[in-house]
Amino acid sequence: MTIRRRLSIFYTLLVTIVLIVVGFGVHFLLKKSLEQNLDRTMLETGKIIFSSFEYDEHDEGPHFDTEAVSNDIEVIVFDEADRVVSSLGQLSGSLSKYLQLNEGFSWFDNKRVYMQNLLGYRIVLLQETTSIRQTLDQFKRVYETIIPFVILISFVLGSLLAKQALKPVAKLTKAANQLAQSQTWQQKLPEPKVKDELWELSIAFNKLLSSLKNLIETEKRFTSDASHELRTPLTVLRGRLDQILENPDDKDNIIRLKKAQEKTTELSNIVENLLQLARAEAGQGLKKERLALDELVFGVVEEMRSLYAAKGIRLEPNLPQTPAYIMADRFTVNRLIRNLLENSLKFSDKGIVKVFVSTKAEKAILTVTDNGIGIKEKDLEKVFDRFFQADASHQQSGSGLGLAIVKSIADWHNAKIELTSQENKGTQFKIIFPQVS
Repeated sequence: MTIRRRLSIFYTLLVTIVLIVVGFGVHFLLKKSLEQNLDRTMLETGKIIFSSFEYDEHDEGPHFDTEAVSNDIEVIVFDEADRVVSSLGQLSGSLSKYLQLNEGFSWFDNKRVYMQNLLGYRIVLLQETTSIRQTLDQFKRVYETIIPFVILISFVLGSLLAKQALKPVAKLTKAANQLAQSQTWQQKLPEPKVKDELWELSIAFNKLLSSLKNLIETEKRFTSDASHELRTPLTVLRGRLDQILENPDDKDNIIRLKKAQEKTTELSNIVENLLQLARAEAGQGLKKERLALDELVFGVVEEMRSLYAAKGIRLEPNLPQTPAYIMADRFTVNRLIRNLLENSLKFSDKGIVKVFVSTKAEKAILTVTDNGIGIKEKDLEKVFDRFFQADASHQQSGSGLGLAIVKSIADWHNAKIELTSQENKGTQFKIIFPQVS
């Protein structure tokens, strides 16, 4: 069932419920009003009777002004012995049944009854309620006749209103289908002129399309860069192997085999880095647990201390006295720390690389500072892109995936990265993790 049909049915049900409630309300108020008018008429008649009521013991019975009593009101007068001493109107049946009623207004035998004691007599006024019932029945018939037409009109109007209200939705659907068929992700969906919920929906869809466009373009660049990075070592490797096959007895084959082995190792590293990057972005196989960030840093620093020493660089950790706990995946955070230290080692020729772990405002902060060649200001926003290598580092070994992996791991852990660098002065990376107790 379409939204338009559901809205039409909803409007119709709503109008029907309102009509039923209003009908019951009007019926109740009409009945109440008719009864009040009837009571008011009987009360006025009673006042006339009571004011003109008199009794003479020589007469046959009590007397009152009968001309002031309307034809539809019946009057019965009982004496102290509960005998009928006077009456007015077309009374039928036993009249003693009215003696059981209390003084004032009451209902009896579908009649409105008003009783009053006066001068030792009990005066009873009776009024037929046929006119009230007829009026209420007539109202009921008219209302039951009108309701089907009102419901039909409300359904038609509800359908038209729903169609008009859903026009922007139809327009958005048509535009979305056209974009999907043409696969032109650069275009946007039309935004309604009225800034209502549909306008907000179109804005959200356009943001989604923009994110999708960026993702597709990023994946295209990644595929192009990956094929380029893999093509070069594969070409060199194939050339080395071809030379060996062409000259199997050449004494330089050992050198060629060593070069081929180096390229094989380089290819393995690139493939391994790509796999790690894909896993970090997808969170595949990762599991968060409560870990001490300072202990992880200490372990990686001890593993890499000899590499720094071989290059003449001092690796200086500064860890807190109190452990800084985070919820993290042990393997990937170790990889993040290692990649940061490898990056500092790669672009530093001397001096000190400092590693700090600190806590501030429920945050655990990892800081790696070096005094290497630094990064140009124009390249600061690109260093976390896949396969990106700054101009000053093209001669360095590596695939350009290390910092991309760092960013993916940080994003998966909801960690923030802050980077500051000055060319020929050094670079500082800050990874800010949410701290847990």
